[in-house]
Amino acid sequence: DDDDDDDDGGGGDDHGTATHQRKHWVLSIGQFRPEKNHTLQIRAFAKMLTKFHRAHPNCSSSKEEAPKLILVGSCRNQDDRDRVEQLRTLITTLTLDGLSSLSSTSSSSSSSSSSSSS
Repeated sequence: DDDDDDDDGGGGDDHGTATHQRKHWVLSIGQFRPEKNHTLQIRAFAKMLTKFHRAHPNCSSSKEEAPKLILVGSCRNQDDRDRVEQLRTLITTLTLDGLSSLSSTSSSSSSSSSSSSS
């Protein structure tokens, strides 16, 4: 038995017929505070996504291949929770549904909120 001919998926050059696609994620981790400027992050991502689709027109129709923005953080108080809701609205307004995910936890209680626009 010649081990060189086996495709065990161990990272060699020959991956058989399996298709391996790299995921393109932008990850932001931090409390949802005004100074983090998550609004700017979302708007910058939307602008980058427009340029990405121009450069990769075949990916325009597939949300699975397009880059995704992931925002993760905690909320200290009601103002931060309200800010998260405003960010979710902005994501919808910029038609980033399915291309972004926003997850928050409240640091003052054990409650957790997660939403994915996928």
